[in-house]
Amino acid sequence: MSSAFCAGAWVSVIVMSISVIDSHLRETEVSEDEIRTVDLLKQYFKGGDLDWLRKLRNKFVHVKDGLSVFNEYDFFDDQDKLEEFAKKAIKVSLKALFQTPLLP
Repeated sequence: MSSAFCAGAWVSVIVMSISVIDSHLRETEVSEDEIRTVDLLKQYFKGGDLDWLRKLRNKFVHVKDGLSVFNEYDFFDDQDKLEEFAKKAIKVSLKALFQTPLLP
């Protein structure tokens, strides 16, 4: 993630952040691969930041009605906003990775 961040690949940082959390949980906490990411996160973590990150990532990854977020919004005209999202994504992923699941 740090290389992508330093390169200014903000969307890549956002996508990788939630993917790292998902992968970590699947490796360490659950034995089934069929659980959806949203359910996995709800089961092991509390707080709105992970949900925010998942929803933001979904805007970039999932196509809706034939249009991606890149067609619907002018995200690329606001690099400062994307950079702030990427910074927050890194902080959220680090917080999630170093907390103990199911503890307050």
